[in-house]
Amino acid sequence: MRINQENLFAAIRNTKKPGYWSRWSSPGRMLPKFIVLGAQRCGTSSFFAMLKKHPDFRVPLRKEIHYFDLERYPKRLGYQAWFPLKKASGFTVDITPSYIFAPWAIKAATKTLPEMRYLLFLRDPVERALSHYRKELRTGRETRSIKNAFAPLWECQKNLSCFNAPVSASNMSFWLHKHYLLRGHYLEQLQNCEKIVGKNNIMIICSENFFTAPQK
Repeated sequence: MRINQENLFAAIRNTKKPGYWSRWSSPGRMLPKFIVLGAQRCGTSSFFAMLKKHPDFRVPLRKEIHYFDLERYPKRLGYQAWFPLKKASGFTVDITPSYIFAPWAIKAATKTLPEMRYLLFLRDPVERALSHYRKELRTGRETRSIKNAFAPLWECQKNLSCFNAPVSASNMSFWLHKHYLLRGHYLEQLQNCEKIVGKNNIMIICSENFFTAPQK
């Protein structure tokens, strides 16, 4: 079933949203050991599937929390509501690959969790864009030919300055699911991220290496 653009913002936030008990018990819940910032179509779903096989991993309410990019007024306890109770030993993570493309989300995460560490998967930008486009075709969100889908976006390949504040609900669909080329401009995104969280707090993984030898 397709979600129309106007309702996408609410639909994402309400999918497996923490209930009353989760919110009430937030102080007794885990925080993620680290946050995976992205990037989209770079192996984050495969990484999550691998983690679920680890005996010490505790699954959050959903893989992509989308807390810091969609929540207007993020709070530490509100974020904790998404994760397992501390009485369960082990660790949990937040894997939301849109964070790297949302400077305001990284700022919010750092302000809320100043001690947090981050992981970033980066893939060949051409392969990433093609994989992204093919996924949008499969979901029905993209109907244009690859030539028509990519060509107009050359005019948008400037910088991330237009993403310094949360996007509106009316623009949410395009922000989440398009920008095939701009998402592959890793340098600017990484430089922006390093300024916010510090270079020593980010670990970068080459997606191609992960696909070849995920256990390493």
